[in-house]
Formats: sequence, structure tokens, C-alpha cells
Amino acid sequence: MENIYPEALSNFQARPEDGGEPLEYDFESIMHYSQMAFSRNRGQTIVPRQEMVPDGVLIGQRQKLSEGDVRRIRYLYGNDTTSTYGNDTKPTTQGASS
Repeated sequence: MENIYPEALSNFQARPEDGGEPLEYDFESIMHYSQMAFSRNRGQTIVPRQEMVPDGVLIGQRQKLSEGDVRRIRYLYGNDTTSTYGNDTKPTTQGASS
């Protein structure tokens, strides 16, 4: 915690147990903080256990929604959580007129 700006400490507090996550933890999420988020001295503020992070995953990436992000959105909005997500998939709007 010594690497974190004092005013940012609330971002690192554990959440109260609320039944757990409905889906697998997503290290690739576009919403995940980077490993140096809120650092006051350029030191790491998030150091995951390496056995938990899948090979090739960049924590805190900001390039695209991860497959987990898409599954979570589908889960939250009542859509199929088992569908796969392709990078070339384009959203469709049902009932929209052109």
C-alpha cells in the first residue's frame, strides 16, 4: 500500500462478500486497473499471483473489450453467456428503421 496515493486507497479496499462473482475473474477486462494504477512512486500497486494470470495477458489493457467483458454484459442484460465473441462481430440493432 506504500506505492498508492493516499487519496486513492479506497480503490483498493476489499468489497464486502456479496455472493461472489457470477462469472470467472477477467484479468483482460478493459475495466481492470493496470499494475501501476494510482502509483505515487512508479511502483506496482497491483501484483497478481502469477499462477492466476493466463499466459500472454496484459492487465489493464485499453485496446478492446475482452471476451469476459462481453460475457458479463450479456449476463447482466439477460443475453446468452455462452456465446463466443469475435473481433469482427458488429452489434446489431433490432427493430431500428433506416
